Parts: sequence; C-alpha cells; structure tokens
Amino acid sequence: MSPTYNDKRFLQKFCRRFCLPYHKFIELVHKACAENWLPRWTGKGKDCIGNSASPLELLILGSLQYLGRGFSFDDSKECTAISEEVHRCFFHKFIDVGRTILFYKYVITPTTADDAKFHLHEFEMAGMPGAVASVDTTHIVHENCTYRLNRPHKGGKSKQTTRTFNLAAKHRCCILATTKGHPSSWNDKTLVLFDTFFSNVKHGRILEDNEFHLLKERNGKIIQVKYRGVWFLVDNGYLSWAITVPPFTDTQSRKEIWWSECVESMRKYVECTFGILKGHWHILKSVILLHGTDAVDGIWLTSCALHNMLLEVDGLELLLVVGKVKWVNWN
Repeated sequence: MSPTYNDKRFLQKFCRRFCLPYHKFIELVHKACAENWLPRWTGKGKDCIGNSASPLELLILGSLQYLGRGFSFDDSKECTAISEEVHRCFFHKFIDVGRTILFYKYVITPTTADDAKFHLHEFEMAGMPGAVASVDTTHIVHENCTYRLNRPHKGGKSKQTTRTFNLAAKHRCCILATTKGHPSSWNDKTLVLFDTFFSNVKHGRILEDNEFHLLKERNGKIIQVKYRGVWFLVDNGYLSWAITVPPFTDTQSRKEIWWSECVESMRKYVECTFGILKGHWHILKSVILLHGTDAVDGIWLTSCALHNMLLEVDGLELLLVVGKVKWVNWN
C-alpha cells in the first residue's frame, strides 16, 4: 500500500519507527544518489552472479532502525527480505558516510567570533560573557572489544569495556564539537589533551578575535578588564587552564557559592545532550556489538550529526537577533 504522505498518522508512525522525519529521509536518499555517497548501491552495480543491488531506501531504513531502535541485522532481514550480511556491509558504509560527510555538514565548530556570536550571546545573557560551550565526557559500551584493547577500555563508570568521548554543546543542546573515541581508562585531564577544539582555542588558533569584558575590583574600585578568546564551562575533573572554568568545590563565600550554582545550572545542558542522544539513538544506551573501535567511533559521530540535523528539523534551533528571539523556518 502506498503511504499517504499528507497523513499525519503515517508521518508520526514513520518518525517513531525510523527516528527520522519522512521528508528528511527522502532528502537523505536523494543526496546519497546525487552525490554518489554509496556507489555500490546508488549506481548500477551488480553482484557476482548478475543480480541488481538491493534497494537503497530499504537499506537506509534498516540502518536507522539499527541505530535508533536497537534492531539486529537479523531483524532487518525479516523486515526487508534482504540478507543480514548485506545489511551489515551497508551499515559500515553508512556510518563511514556519517562520520566523513554528515558529521562535517551538521556539526559546525565555530572558528571566528562572528561564527560564535549567537552561542556567546546566550551565555552573556546568563552573566557569563566569553563562555562558548559546556563540556563533559560520556561512555559508550563496546562489548566486542578485542583482547588486546580490553584492559585500557575498562576502568570507567561501567564494569564493561567502554569508549569515552568528549563533547562540547551549547545552551540549546546543539553539538559544537566532539572527539573520536578513546579508552575509558583515560580521565578527563588526559582526554582533553586530545581534543582539537580545546587545543585550538588554548593556543589561539581559533576564536582569538572574540573580545569580552569582565568586572574586577582594584583599589576599592570596580573596573572593566578586556579579554580575548573564549572559555568553557567544565566540571572539576578537567585540567586547570585559563579556558576551563569549573565551579568552586570548597568555599564559604556566598558569592562563590552563588557562582558555582550558576555554573552547574548552565552545565546541565551538556548532560541533557547526552540524555537526548542516548534516548533517541538506542544503540548508544545499550551495547554496541560490532567489532572494532572504528565502528564505535563511526556510530557516535553519525549519531551526533543526525542529532544536530533533527534539532534543525524540529525548529528547536533559535537565533537571537539583537535581544529578540526569532524562529528559524527549516521547511
């Protein structure tokens, strides 16, 4: 039966089953064909006995269900009548497209003050001029980790083997940057050394043109001090750098207690981002059974790209223009 594209119930059911709106799915298929992302399935390829390639639409739907609903490749075989080996091979190619094309299209890291002006404005409204993002790490369970990598991938919050990722998110749960996976035995202090976003900001390669003012008391007077660059909201597990600002842990000052509560309140949005990611893409919350750490990293980067894309689709990405809130029409 052909779907009725204007039927609200059909569109809701499609989005619930495949974790992606129908019009974005059609757009994804058209771009994959037009730009030849998956030449084995978008061209006129045939297998060794002359059979045509499996329909691209069904394979993409199977990959979305694998990411979003925790399907196995055998479940996808039952739904599409395409062998689980074909689904498995396609899924690896799909996440390669996700981390090499979709990720850089939807996860946009600001490099200049003009790129980051909307992120900076929201934190400035909260009394934190110069802050650009809140940062934290999360762990993803990887069950089929090789024996050689088993030991360094233990020691995190889980007793299982996990990969850990550092992520920077802005006030509206939009992902600005993330690292690839690292062993879970690495703590935040080690992980941040391999974060290119942190490294570029710390060494002045990006966002150095941003200027902001902070108030400082000197000789009984309040003066304005101008700074260049940006800084991040972090917890106390990170290195004590000028660009990392955690809450106070041991203080009796009422002003410092109030400041710490403000920092912790603004940092909750990176935790909300983790919750949304793992709630929407079920594979991140459960267990990744694929072999190899590259597959885990590909799943994470693809999920981050799709997360940002869905924020645009849902209209949750707001632009602040001169103190006014303007809805962006993504249709």
